[in-house]
Amino acid sequence: MTEKKEEKGEKPAVGRQRAVILNFWWSLNYGAILTAYALQRELEKLGVDNRLVNFLHEWCREPFKNSFSEKFAERYLKVTPPFESVADLVELNRTADVFIVGSDQVFRLSYNVGYEFYYYLPFVDADKKKIACAASFGASELEGTIADRELVRCYLSGFDAVSVRETDGLRLCGEELRRSDAALILDPVFWPAPGEWETLIRNADDGEKDFGLTYVLDQNKETDAVAAAAEHRFAVGKVIDMGNAQKDGEITLSPEQWLYNIKNCRYMVTDSFHGACFAIIFNKPFICVANRERGISRFESLFDMLGLSSRLVKNGETLDGRADLFETIDYAAVNQKLAAEVARSRRWMAEALQKPKAPQSFESEMTAFMMQRLSLAGCRIRSLEERTEEMGRMMIKAGLLRPYRVRYWRNRLLAALTFGKMRKKYKAKSKECRQKIDCLKKVLKGGK
Repeated sequence: MTEKKEEKGEKPAVGRQRAVILNFWWSLNYGAILTAYALQRELEKLGVDNRLVNFLHEWCREPFKNSFSEKFAERYLKVTPPFESVADLVELNRTADVFIVGSDQVFRLSYNVGYEFYYYLPFVDADKKKIACAASFGASELEGTIADRELVRCYLSGFDAVSVRETDGLRLCGEELRRSDAALILDPVFWPAPGEWETLIRNADDGEKDFGLTYVLDQNKETDAVAAAAEHRFAVGKVIDMGNAQKDGEITLSPEQWLYNIKNCRYMVTDSFHGACFAIIFNKPFICVANRERGISRFESLFDMLGLSSRLVKNGETLDGRADLFETIDYAAVNQKLAAEVARSRRWMAEALQKPKAPQSFESEMTAFMMQRLSLAGCRIRSLEERTEEMGRMMIKAGLLRPYRVRYWRNRLLAALTFGKMRKKYKAKSKECRQKIDCLKKVLKGGK
């Protein structure tokens, strides 16, 4: 991917800063890549020179090649050179002033298995600014073990500004993560004026109009029933099914065409959060089937905020007595609420960028150091293919030591965060891991 030349933007509002953004822009998902596009453009309006971090999770590296996500990124996004591992990301500290994570479910641990709390920015130096922008935990409760939650609390304490996009996330920040200063803001796809999306839509094929539209990620009997009811009620001649980009690797629909279809449909049925977002942006009649496995809190938070709770069908709910699903949406009222929330969200981001970095205590610096060491110890070992025999031997040794190094730094960090019996427990475990590491090193050295 090549970096684009900078466009002339609006007058900088926060002064020149260099930022990198970490989110799911690469994940073969329309909402994810359009969220990244929107946030990058809005930061440019604030005068912030920014790049999306080009670090793909391993499961996505092959599917990403020649996908609609890669083609969109090459045409519209500014990205960093590619990174192969978490260890490589430490280099970003040399060029970036600000690290921004979000939006989307970046704080959901089950979505990032094997990447050592990557989106909590453990590889970032203590003197760099960290901002969570409309981040999501993806669930009403924190995932992971008690130790995982302690680490999340520790990582989040190092952020200079935290915002989430769901009320459940706001509650978790206040009640469990000691971030009562967290703010609730809108997903960045809402930040551009609706007309700004025309820049992309103009690059789509000029197709049909006045059709029904479905965009369902997890098709089942409930979604089929809602789609059939909507087709009957609106009496359209044709229904376009946009399918599921996450499951169908051969899908050819571009993000531009995806936007075109939503803007020009007569109504939309979806179980996608961002599908519902763009139906709202383009003022379309829509029905949303709650997708509990992917996270229902985000739907409820957004719809409650905008007075659209009647558009949601929850799991197991029948359509009997749900005439409200087909009532005309008062978009004049919705747009008024939306405009106020957009202004507040933009203002939050500008203030987060303007806010000076707080001085770091020695304890904070030491905690950041241990978090970084844990991250580096846990980074994935690259493939041994096409490497020299000597490099192969070095990496095999690293692979043998890696589990113990991860446990050592994890237990050492937990010992610093806990008290009493728990602290003694983690100190003992850390000491045990250190002994095993030393023993393994001796064995490996003798086997050279």
